[in-house]
Amino acid sequence: MRGYPYSPLLAHLARAEDFFYTSQGGDTSINGMDDADDFEKTRHAFTLLGVKESHQMAIFRIIAAILHLGNLEIEADREGDVCSISDKHLSNFCSLLGVEQSQMQHWLCHRKLITTTETYEKNMSVQQVVNVRNALAKHIYARLFNWIVQHINKALHTTLKQHSFIGVLDIYGFETFEVNSFEQFCINYANEKLQQQFNWYVFKLEQEEYMKEGIPWTLIDFYDNQPCIDLIEAKLGILDLLNEECK
Repeated sequence: MRGYPYSPLLAHLARAEDFFYTSQGGDTSINGMDDADDFEKTRHAFTLLGVKESHQMAIFRIIAAILHLGNLEIEADREGDVCSISDKHLSNFCSLLGVEQSQMQHWLCHRKLITTTETYEKNMSVQQVVNVRNALAKHIYARLFNWIVQHINKALHTTLKQHSFIGVLDIYGFETFEVNSFEQFCINYANEKLQQQFNWYVFKLEQEEYMKEGIPWTLIDFYDNQPCIDLIEAKLGILDLLNEECK
C-alpha cells in the first residue's frame, strides 16, 4: 500500500499477523498470491462500479476498526465479576468509527436489563464480554458487506430486458465439524431447505405428473429431509429455542 494517500489509516494498522481475526488460520500468506496487487485490483473494481474515493476510505476504515476490535484485551478483577477494557486498540477502534470511547468501554462490559418496573445495569463476565466483542464485529462486518452488495447491484442494474438463463446450484455439502458455529448452522439449514425444494420439484411433482399422464415410470426412492428441517424450524425447534434463550 505504499504510495497511497492513506497515512491516517495506515497509522492505525499493523501486520496481518498482529491481529487476532486475521491470524487464526496460521500462515497469513499464500504462495502465488500478491496481496498488494489484489488490493489494487479491488480498488480499481470499486472505482469502475462508481464507489467514490471517500466511500472506499470509509470501507477500509471500518475494516481496520473491526481488526482492532478483535484485539481488545479484557481484564477482570480478582473475583472475575467486574471487567474493564483500556488499551490502544479500543482507542483506535473509537477513533476510526468516531464513537465515544467512554461509552464504548462501558457498554462492552455491561448490559442493560429492563423489567416492568425498573431498568438496571449488570456486569458481564470475561467470556460474555468476548462474545459481545465478537458479535459486534460480526454485525458491523455484515452491515458493511450488505452495503457493498447493494451498491454493486445498483451499479449493475440495467433497464434493458434481461435474458433468462439456466443455472446449476450445488445444494449438497451438509458439513459436520467437531464444533459448528452459528454461521455454519445457518448454512446447513439453507442447504437443507434447498434440498427440500429440489426433492419436491424434481421427484415428488414430476413423478406425480408422469403417473397422471400414464407415462411408464419407475418410482425413484429418495431421502425426505423434512424431519431434519422440522428439527430446526418447527415449533420448539432449534431456532425457537435459540430465540427464547436470546430473549
